[in-house]
Amino acid sequence: MSTPQERASTQSHPAGALTANAQPCHLDQAATHVAARLLNGAGQATVVCHDGQRGYTLDTVFHGSGADGRRYLVAAPDDDAWPAMEVGRPLRVAMTIKSDAPIAEIRMNTAELTGHVMLTRCSESEELDVLAEGPLPSDVTRTLACWPGAQLWHVEPLRMTAHHVHGSHALDHEALKPRPAWPTPAQEDEVVEAMRCTWGTYLTEIVPHLRAAATVTAAFPDAPGDAHCATGRAYPVAVTDREVAFLMAEGAQRETIVVPLGQTVDSAEALLHRLDSVVARYA
Repeated sequence: MSTPQERASTQSHPAGALTANAQPCHLDQAATHVAARLLNGAGQATVVCHDGQRGYTLDTVFHGSGADGRRYLVAAPDDDAWPAMEVGRPLRVAMTIKSDAPIAEIRMNTAELTGHVMLTRCSESEELDVLAEGPLPSDVTRTLACWPGAQLWHVEPLRMTAHHVHGSHALDHEALKPRPAWPTPAQEDEVVEAMRCTWGTYLTEIVPHLRAAATVTAAFPDAPGDAHCATGRAYPVAVTDREVAFLMAEGAQRETIVVPLGQTVDSAEALLHRLDSVVARYA
């Protein structure tokens, strides 16, 4: 039986279609997971609002999840760069979070979350609570502590759309509630490094097996970065707890493929074990 956290409401389901005994679509689960990863700190966020007279755009911000599980935004806008934020008074804004491939040689957007959120400036006591997280502070806490003049804003998503390799899925407030999502950006880097240590920098020895194991394939004629002239290579460009997306470079072909792991994982070691089992079937 699915958990409440996995029951995402999307445009593909009429209201009430997912009951307590319903099994959610795996695409809904994937979209909810992608949204959680982005809201928890993956990617780069931009917020936009309008005060009735002029529009404002703020792209120098840090977003993520605190130790309390709530989503936050840390920013230090100039006086004319953003309307004044009163403590405790919510402001409806548009937010976009874009995530890129976790390897330097590939310049490729792999996921995006767009929609509306409520931003509320935290009080001084709330900021102090976050700064007092303990011996292992979150990235939100470290950023707030090190950024002169920074303000802490609470983020409450309303309705947003996740764009990822499986398509676009509209998510409601319930699907966007705080939840853990593996991997974090640092853990994704760890997974990529582990794959390259196991199968080589370009995963050349398992390229044919990855293609055979893939369930989703999308043409990518304008290959980014160093994949322009490469061949016989696989670049891991997106990692989730249930699948890995690769940019494949074989001859003149450039495609993005998705290899499902068969079950969810929560560590680099578990992912490598599952991926090794998957590709072994096609060796």
